[in-house]
Amino acid sequence: MEMGLSEAVWALETGYCLWVGAGLTRQVAAGHTAVPLWSQLTVELESAAGIQVEHHIDFPNRLDKCRVLLGDSMFNSFLRERYYTDLCCALLSQAAELADAEDFLPDNLRALAALGQLANPIVSFNIEPVSSLLLARPAGPVRILFQQPLGKPAYTWREPRGRFQRLVYHPHGLVTASTVMTASEYQANSQTLAFGVAIHAAFSNTLAIVGMSLDDQYLRRQLDQFRESIGRIYWFNSQFSDELSDLGSRAGHHDSLLGME
Repeated sequence: MEMGLSEAVWALETGYCLWVGAGLTRQVAAGHTAVPLWSQLTVELESAAGIQVEHHIDFPNRLDKCRVLLGDSMFNSFLRERYYTDLCCALLSQAAELADAEDFLPDNLRALAALGQLANPIVSFNIEPVSSLLLARPAGPVRILFQQPLGKPAYTWREPRGRFQRLVYHPHGLVTASTVMTASEYQANSQTLAFGVAIHAAFSNTLAIVGMSLDDQYLRRQLDQFRESIGRIYWFNSQFSDELSDLGSRAGHHDSLLGME
């Protein structure tokens, strides 16, 4: 069911669980750098690895091949540059443009703060922490919890002060530490558990999905399986495929799809 933005905003006034994806990272970049979606990232890595694109295979399995051929170091370095270094440079460019402005805060970042104001908990399917801090920190101290590959040294991120810290979950890990994005990593880490955390975060709660295409089949299956346990879903996206639009109706729900550019 499609509905107007003002109607959706009114419905979300009581708070909601928030899922965010690469569209949010693009909001942070504000055109100062290109932020690839998962499909674009996979193609870029396949090009770097000299692999022919195989569209009939899912992204985690395609990324598995890339990691094997490129090696862990190059694979991780590529992710850090695209999703962290370039993003930080984009923020510095924005800061330089507004250095002499009366209002130093860019509109795109003000919008992020507004989006996160009533969101609790927050689940980010991004692999960079910048958007999570800009989204959650305006409402108080933040603690970021993220999945890490088995066998890698544990790493934690939390603010040094603040007795109560709002949780932001990153099921795919963090590019500043380690990520879980390939099929073999999914299997080794029991990825359904990480995605289960996202589902359980929305248990009996209104769910708002912003900047996500839900391309990941693993997550889609979890959402479809536990749809009855989640409240109303408000999905903000630029376009909706028939397959994804049908997620709610298959369970007898009428979720709200809001087209946004």
